[in-house]
Amino acid sequence: MRILLFQNVIPTYRAAMFRALGGGDAADVPIVRGGPSIDKLKLADDRFFDELGIREAPVKYYRLPNGQHATYQPRALSIARTMRPDAIVVQGGPYELTSWLLMAWGWLSGTPVIAWTIGLQRRETGWKWRLRKFFFRRARGLLLYGDYPARLLAESGIDAGRIHVISNSLDLAGQREAAARIDPAEVAALRDELGIGAATPVFIFIGRLVARKRLPVAIEAIGLLRTRGIDAHLLFIGDGEDRARLEQIGRDGGLQDRIHFRGAIYEEQQIAHHMAIAQAAIIPEAGLPIIHPMAYGVVPVISDDIERHGTEWEAVIEGKTGCFFKDDDAAALADCLARLVANPGEAKRIGEAARELAFERYGAEAHAGRIVEGVRKFAAA
Repeated sequence: MRILLFQNVIPTYRAAMFRALGGGDAADVPIVRGGPSIDKLKLADDRFFDELGIREAPVKYYRLPNGQHATYQPRALSIARTMRPDAIVVQGGPYELTSWLLMAWGWLSGTPVIAWTIGLQRRETGWKWRLRKFFFRRARGLLLYGDYPARLLAESGIDAGRIHVISNSLDLAGQREAAARIDPAEVAALRDELGIGAATPVFIFIGRLVARKRLPVAIEAIGLLRTRGIDAHLLFIGDGEDRARLEQIGRDGGLQDRIHFRGAIYEEQQIAHHMAIAQAAIIPEAGLPIIHPMAYGVVPVISDDIERHGTEWEAVIEGKTGCFFKDDDAAALADCLARLVANPGEAKRIGEAARELAFERYGAEAHAGRIVEGVRKFAAA
Protein backbone atom coordinates (compact mmCIF):
# COMPACT_ATOMS: atom_id res chain seq x y z
CA MET A 1 0.00 0.00 0.00
CA ARG A 2 1.34 3.44 -0.94
CA ILE A 3 0.41 6.21 1.51
CA LEU A 4 1.33 9.76 0.46
CA LEU A 5 1.76 12.00 3.50
CA PHE A 6 1.90 15.81 3.47
CA GLN A 7 3.37 18.01 6.22
CA ASN A 8 4.04 21.74 6.33
CA VAL A 9 7.18 21.15 8.38
CA ILE A 10 9.02 18.23 9.98
CA PRO A 11 10.40 19.28 13.38
CA THR A 12 13.37 17.55 14.96
CA TYR A 13 11.27 15.98 17.71
CA ARG A 14 9.25 14.09 15.07
CA ALA A 15 12.27 12.80 13.14
CA ALA A 16 12.27 9.36 14.78
CA MET A 17 8.60 8.81 13.98
CA PHE A 18 9.01 9.82 10.33
CA ARG A 19 12.07 7.58 10.08
CA ALA A 20 9.98 4.68 11.38
CA LEU A 21 7.12 5.57 9.04
CA GLY A 22 9.24 6.13 5.92
CA GLY A 23 11.51 3.15 6.51
CA GLY A 24 8.94 0.63 7.72
CA ASP A 25 7.86 -2.55 5.94
CA ALA A 26 4.13 -2.21 6.64
CA ALA A 27 3.56 0.29 3.82
CA ASP A 28 5.33 2.48 1.28
CA VAL A 29 5.01 5.98 2.74
CA PRO A 30 6.42 8.79 0.57
CA ILE A 31 6.60 11.99 2.65
CA VAL A 32 6.24 15.55 1.36
CA ARG A 33 7.36 18.46 3.52
CA GLY A 34 7.23 22.21 3.26
CA GLY A 35 9.12 24.77 5.34
CA PRO A 36 10.29 26.96 6.94
CA SER A 37 8.46 27.05 10.29
CA ILE A 38 6.74 30.28 11.28
CA ASP A 39 6.52 28.93 14.86
CA LYS A 40 10.34 28.88 15.20
CA LEU A 41 10.39 25.12 15.64
CA LYS A 42 13.76 23.46 15.16
CA LEU A 43 13.38 21.44 11.98
CA ALA A 44 15.03 18.23 10.84
CA ASP A 45 18.03 18.85 8.62
CA ASP A 46 18.70 18.23 4.93
CA ARG A 47 20.68 15.08 5.66
CA PHE A 48 17.60 13.57 7.31
CA PHE A 49 15.42 14.55 4.33
CA ASP A 50 17.93 13.01 1.91
CA GLU A 51 18.17 9.83 3.98
CA LEU A 52 14.42 9.22 3.73
CA GLY A 53 13.99 10.65 0.24
CA ILE A 54 11.53 13.24 1.55
CA ARG A 55 10.18 15.45 -1.20
CA GLU A 56 9.92 19.22 -0.84
CA ALA A 57 6.81 21.25 -1.62
CA PRO A 58 7.39 24.77 -0.26
CA VAL A 59 4.51 26.09 1.80
CA LYS A 60 3.00 29.57 1.58
CA TYR A 61 1.54 31.26 4.67
CA TYR A 62 -1.33 33.76 4.60
CA ARG A 63 -2.09 35.69 7.78
CA LEU A 64 -5.82 35.77 8.60
CA PRO A 65 -7.74 38.54 10.45
CA ASN A 66 -8.08 36.30 13.53
CA GLY A 67 -4.29 36.02 13.86
CA GLN A 68 -4.16 32.47 12.48
CA HIS A 69 -2.36 31.49 9.29
CA ALA A 70 -3.75 29.71 6.27
CA THR A 71 -1.24 27.47 4.49
CA TYR A 72 -0.90 26.26 0.93
CA GLN A 73 1.58 24.00 -0.86
CA PRO A 74 1.24 24.84 -4.59
CA ARG A 75 2.99 21.64 -5.76
CA ALA A 76 0.88 19.28 -3.65
CA LEU A 77 -1.78 18.46 -6.22
CA SER A 78 0.71 17.77 -9.01
CA ILE A 79 2.65 15.44 -6.70
CA ALA A 80 -0.53 13.55 -5.81
CA ARG A 81 -1.64 13.27 -9.45
CA THR A 82 1.79 12.00 -10.51
CA MET A 83 2.17 9.44 -7.72
CA ARG A 84 -1.43 8.16 -7.68
CA PRO A 85 -1.17 6.74 -4.13
CA ASP A 86 -3.60 4.31 -2.53
CA ALA A 87 -4.34 6.89 0.20
CA ILE A 88 -3.28 10.38 1.23
CA VAL A 89 -2.74 11.78 4.73
CA VAL A 90 -3.14 15.54 5.08
CA GLN A 91 -2.88 17.99 7.94
CA GLY A 92 -6.22 18.24 9.65
CA GLY A 93 -7.10 21.88 10.16
CA PRO A 94 -9.62 24.03 8.29
CA TYR A 95 -6.95 26.65 7.52
CA GLU A 96 -4.89 24.08 5.57
CA LEU A 97 -5.82 25.02 2.01
CA THR A 98 -3.72 22.14 0.69
CA SER A 99 -5.90 19.71 2.60
CA TRP A 100 -9.14 21.10 1.16
CA LEU A 101 -7.72 20.81 -2.35
CA LEU A 102 -6.49 17.24 -1.88
CA MET A 103 -9.78 16.15 -0.30
CA ALA A 104 -11.62 17.52 -3.33
CA TRP A 105 -9.23 15.73 -5.69
CA GLY A 106 -9.55 12.56 -3.62
CA TRP A 107 -13.34 12.67 -3.99
CA LEU A 108 -13.05 13.08 -7.77
CA SER A 109 -10.36 10.42 -8.21
CA GLY A 110 -11.63 7.92 -5.65
CA THR A 111 -8.49 8.29 -3.51
CA PRO A 112 -9.12 8.11 0.26
CA VAL A 113 -7.86 11.26 2.02
CA ILE A 114 -7.38 11.01 5.78
CA ALA A 115 -6.83 14.01 8.06
CA TRP A 116 -4.19 13.89 10.82
CA THR A 117 -5.50 16.29 13.43
CA ILE A 118 -5.63 17.26 17.08
CA GLY A 119 -9.42 17.36 16.66
CA LEU A 120 -10.87 19.24 19.61
CA GLN A 121 -9.11 20.17 22.84
CA ARG A 122 -12.31 21.59 24.33
CA ARG A 123 -15.98 21.77 23.38
CA GLU A 124 -16.65 24.35 20.69
CA THR A 125 -19.74 26.07 19.33
CA GLY A 126 -20.52 28.76 16.80
CA TRP A 127 -19.04 29.35 13.35
CA LYS A 128 -15.59 28.08 14.31
CA TRP A 129 -16.96 24.67 15.24
CA ARG A 130 -19.22 24.56 12.19
CA LEU A 131 -16.20 25.16 9.97
CA ARG A 132 -14.17 22.48 11.73
CA LYS A 133 -17.06 20.01 11.59
CA PHE A 134 -17.56 20.62 7.87
CA PHE A 135 -13.82 20.06 7.31
CA PHE A 136 -13.70 16.88 9.42
CA ARG A 137 -16.64 15.41 7.52
CA ARG A 138 -14.88 15.93 4.19
CA ALA A 139 -12.10 13.52 5.17
CA ARG A 140 -12.46 9.75 4.82
CA GLY A 141 -11.26 9.41 8.40
CA LEU A 142 -9.48 11.25 11.22
CA LEU A 143 -6.20 10.32 12.89
CA LEU A 144 -6.32 11.82 16.38
CA TYR A 145 -3.71 12.45 19.06
CA GLY A 146 -5.76 11.27 22.02
CA ASP A 147 -8.86 9.64 23.49
CA TYR A 148 -10.27 12.86 24.96
CA PRO A 149 -10.51 14.64 21.56
CA ALA A 150 -12.06 11.47 20.15
CA ARG A 151 -14.73 11.59 22.84
CA LEU A 152 -15.39 15.30 22.26
CA LEU A 153 -15.77 14.79 18.51
CA ALA A 154 -18.12 11.83 18.96
CA GLU A 155 -20.23 13.84 21.42
CA SER A 156 -20.31 16.72 18.90
CA GLY A 157 -21.70 14.65 16.06
CA ILE A 158 -18.69 13.12 14.30
CA ASP A 159 -19.16 9.40 13.58
CA ALA A 160 -16.94 7.47 16.00
CA GLY A 161 -16.28 4.93 13.24
CA ARG A 162 -14.37 7.62 11.33
CA ILE A 163 -11.98 8.28 14.24
CA HIS A 164 -8.71 6.44 14.92
CA VAL A 165 -6.47 7.40 17.86
CA ILE A 166 -2.75 7.34 17.02
CA SER A 167 -1.39 9.24 20.10
CA ASN A 168 1.91 11.10 19.66
CA SER A 169 5.58 10.31 20.07
CA LEU A 170 9.12 11.33 20.87
CA ASP A 171 12.40 9.59 20.13
CA LEU A 172 12.13 7.44 23.24
CA ALA A 173 14.69 4.96 21.94
CA GLY A 174 17.19 7.82 21.76
CA GLN A 175 16.21 8.90 25.26
CA ARG A 176 16.65 5.36 26.56
CA GLU A 177 20.17 5.31 25.12
CA ALA A 178 20.94 8.73 26.60
CA ALA A 179 19.68 7.60 30.02
CA ALA A 180 21.92 4.53 29.87
CA ARG A 181 24.94 6.77 29.21
CA ILE A 182 24.36 9.17 32.11
CA ASP A 183 27.70 9.74 33.81
CA PRO A 184 27.47 10.30 37.60
CA ALA A 185 30.61 12.43 37.44
CA GLU A 186 29.01 14.74 34.87
CA VAL A 187 25.83 14.92 36.94
CA ALA A 188 27.86 15.94 39.97
CA ALA A 189 29.74 18.48 37.85
CA LEU A 190 26.44 19.94 36.66
CA ARG A 191 25.25 20.38 40.25
CA ASP A 192 28.54 22.08 41.09
CA GLU A 193 28.28 24.37 38.07
CA LEU A 194 24.80 25.46 39.14
CA GLY A 195 25.65 25.71 42.82
CA ILE A 196 23.17 22.99 43.79
CA GLY A 197 23.98 20.72 46.72
CA ALA A 198 23.90 16.95 46.31
CA ALA A 199 20.73 16.60 48.43
CA THR A 200 18.99 19.79 47.25
CA PRO A 201 15.65 19.26 45.44
CA VAL A 202 15.61 20.26 41.78
CA PHE A 203 12.62 20.76 39.49
CA ILE A 204 12.65 21.24 35.75
CA PHE A 205 10.69 22.64 32.82
CA ILE A 206 11.49 21.75 29.21
CA GLY A 207 9.85 23.57 26.32
CA ARG A 208 9.54 26.98 24.73
CA LEU A 209 9.46 29.95 27.10
CA VAL A 210 6.35 31.73 25.84
CA ALA A 211 3.63 33.62 27.70
CA ARG A 212 0.89 31.08 26.97
CA LYS A 213 2.81 28.46 29.00
CA ARG A 214 2.11 30.60 32.13
CA LEU A 215 5.46 29.79 33.73
CA PRO A 216 5.54 32.47 36.47
CA VAL A 217 3.53 30.08 38.68
CA ALA A 218 6.54 27.74 38.73
CA ILE A 219 8.87 30.50 39.94
CA GLU A 220 6.37 31.60 42.56
CA ALA A 221 6.06 28.02 43.83
CA ILE A 222 9.84 27.82 44.31
CA GLY A 223 9.62 30.99 46.42
CA LEU A 224 6.82 29.49 48.52
CA LEU A 225 8.86 26.34 49.12
CA ARG A 226 11.66 28.49 50.56
CA THR A 227 9.24 29.98 53.10
CA ARG A 228 8.49 26.38 54.16
CA GLY A 229 12.13 25.58 54.66
CA ILE A 230 12.60 23.72 51.36
CA ASP A 231 15.53 25.21 49.45
CA ALA A 232 14.70 24.06 45.90
CA HIS A 233 16.07 25.00 42.48
CA LEU A 234 14.27 25.26 39.14
CA LEU A 235 15.84 24.60 35.72
CA PHE A 236 14.37 26.00 32.51
CA ILE A 237 15.48 24.12 29.38
CA GLY A 238 14.28 26.12 26.42
CA ASP A 239 14.18 29.64 25.10
CA GLY A 240 11.61 32.10 23.85
CA GLU A 241 10.24 35.62 24.02
CA ASP A 242 9.10 35.24 27.63
CA ARG A 243 12.57 34.52 29.02
CA ALA A 244 13.43 38.13 29.95
CA ARG A 245 10.16 38.52 31.87
CA LEU A 246 10.71 35.25 33.71
CA GLU A 247 14.25 36.28 34.64
CA GLN A 248 12.90 39.54 36.04
CA ILE A 249 10.25 37.69 38.07
CA GLY A 250 13.00 35.54 39.55
CA ARG A 251 15.07 38.60 40.46
CA ASP A 252 12.05 40.37 41.96
CA GLY A 253 11.48 37.36 44.20
CA GLY A 254 15.13 37.16 45.23
CA LEU A 255 15.43 33.80 43.48
CA GLN A 256 18.00 34.64 40.82
CA ASP A 257 20.43 32.07 42.25
CA ARG A 258 17.70 29.41 42.44
CA ILE A 259 16.22 29.79 38.95
CA HIS A 260 18.53 28.60 36.16
CA PHE A 261 17.91 29.41 32.50
CA ARG A 262 19.85 26.84 30.48
CA GLY A 263 18.67 27.93 27.04
CA ALA A 264 17.52 25.67 24.22
CA ILE A 265 19.24 22.28 24.41
CA TYR A 266 18.74 19.82 21.56
CA GLU A 267 21.52 17.32 22.30
CA GLU A 268 19.73 14.51 24.11
CA GLN A 269 22.70 13.52 26.26
CA GLN A 270 22.83 17.02 27.74
CA ILE A 271 19.10 16.87 28.42
CA ALA A 272 19.57 13.49 30.10
CA HIS A 273 22.11 14.88 32.57
CA HIS A 274 19.74 17.72 33.48
CA MET A 275 16.89 15.25 33.96
CA ALA A 276 19.13 13.15 36.20
CA ILE A 277 19.16 15.84 38.89
CA ALA A 278 15.41 16.58 38.76
CA GLN A 279 12.77 15.18 41.11
CA ALA A 280 9.81 16.45 39.08
CA ALA A 281 8.89 18.43 35.97
CA ILE A 282 6.64 21.47 36.44
CA ILE A 283 4.20 21.75 33.54
CA PRO A 284 1.57 24.52 33.73
CA GLU A 285 0.66 24.05 30.05
CA ALA A 286 2.22 21.72 27.48
CA GLY A 287 1.86 18.75 25.17
CA LEU A 288 4.82 16.50 24.39
CA PRO A 289 6.95 18.19 27.10
CA ILE A 290 4.79 16.15 29.49
CA ILE A 291 6.18 12.93 27.98
CA HIS A 292 9.83 13.99 27.70
CA PRO A 293 10.59 13.97 31.46
CA MET A 294 8.42 10.88 31.98
CA ALA A 295 10.79 8.92 29.74
CA TYR A 296 13.55 9.65 32.27
CA GLY A 297 11.44 8.68 35.27
CA VAL A 298 10.91 12.31 36.26
CA VAL A 299 7.46 12.89 37.79
CA PRO A 300 5.24 15.21 35.69
CA VAL A 301 3.38 17.78 37.82
CA ILE A 302 0.78 19.41 35.59
CA SER A 303 -2.10 21.87 35.81
CA ASP A 304 -5.52 20.32 36.34
CA ASP A 305 -7.04 22.44 33.55
CA ILE A 306 -6.70 19.60 31.08
CA GLU A 307 -8.10 21.54 28.13
CA ARG A 308 -5.12 23.90 28.24
CA HIS A 309 -2.75 21.00 27.58
CA GLY A 310 -2.13 18.95 24.51
CA THR A 311 -3.68 15.51 24.62
CA GLU A 312 -0.53 14.13 26.27
CA TRP A 313 -2.11 15.06 29.62
CA GLU A 314 -3.87 11.70 29.29
CA ALA A 315 -0.60 10.02 30.31
CA VAL A 316 -0.81 11.61 33.78
CA ILE A 317 -2.79 9.59 36.32
CA GLU A 318 -2.93 11.23 39.73
CA GLY A 319 -0.69 9.46 42.22
CA LYS A 320 0.25 6.76 39.70
CA THR A 321 2.14 8.36 36.80
CA GLY A 322 2.16 11.99 37.93
CA CYS A 323 0.44 14.72 39.91
CA PHE A 324 -2.04 17.49 39.19
CA PHE A 325 -2.11 20.93 40.82
CA LYS A 326 -4.89 23.50 40.77
CA ASP A 327 -4.47 25.60 37.66
CA ASP A 328 -2.38 28.75 38.08
CA ASP A 329 -2.24 28.26 41.86
CA ALA A 330 1.34 28.55 43.13
CA ALA A 331 0.40 27.36 46.65
CA ALA A 332 -1.21 24.21 45.25
CA LEU A 333 1.82 23.59 43.06
CA ALA A 334 4.14 24.07 46.05
CA ASP A 335 2.03 21.54 47.98
CA CYS A 336 2.53 18.91 45.24
CA LEU A 337 6.27 19.54 45.08
CA ALA A 338 6.63 19.46 48.86
CA ARG A 339 4.89 16.07 49.02
CA LEU A 340 7.33 14.63 46.49
CA VAL A 341 10.30 16.01 48.40
CA ALA A 342 8.97 14.60 51.68
CA ASN A 343 8.31 11.15 50.17
CA PRO A 344 11.24 10.23 47.91
CA GLY A 345 10.17 6.60 47.77
CA GLU A 346 6.75 7.58 46.49
CA ALA A 347 8.28 9.97 43.99
CA LYS A 348 10.52 7.19 42.68
CA ARG A 349 7.57 4.79 42.34
CA ILE A 350 5.54 7.38 40.40
CA GLY A 351 8.53 8.21 38.20
CA GLU A 352 9.11 4.57 37.32
CA ALA A 353 5.44 4.09 36.42
CA ALA A 354 5.57 7.26 34.32
CA ARG A 355 8.57 5.96 32.41
CA GLU A 356 6.89 2.61 31.78
CA LEU A 357 3.76 4.30 30.40
CA ALA A 358 5.78 6.68 28.21
CA PHE A 359 7.58 3.79 26.50
CA GLU A 360 4.40 1.76 26.19
CA ARG A 361 2.32 4.46 24.50
CA TYR A 362 4.53 7.21 23.08
CA GLY A 363 7.35 5.48 21.18
CA ALA A 364 8.04 6.46 17.57
CA GLU A 365 7.66 2.95 16.14
CA ALA A 366 4.30 2.40 17.83
CA HIS A 367 3.13 5.82 16.66
CA ALA A 368 4.06 5.07 13.05
CA GLY A 369 2.34 1.69 13.26
CA ARG A 370 -0.91 3.25 14.49
CA ILE A 371 -0.87 5.73 11.60
CA VAL A 372 -0.56 2.95 9.03
CA GLU A 373 -3.21 0.91 10.86
CA GLY A 374 -5.65 3.83 10.76
CA VAL A 375 -5.05 4.58 7.08
CA ARG A 376 -5.58 0.93 6.14
CA LYS A 377 -8.83 0.85 8.10
CA PHE A 378 -10.24 3.95 6.44
CA ALA A 379 -8.99 3.07 2.96
CA ALA A 380 -10.83 -0.26 3.19
CA ALA A 381 -14.06 1.36 4.38
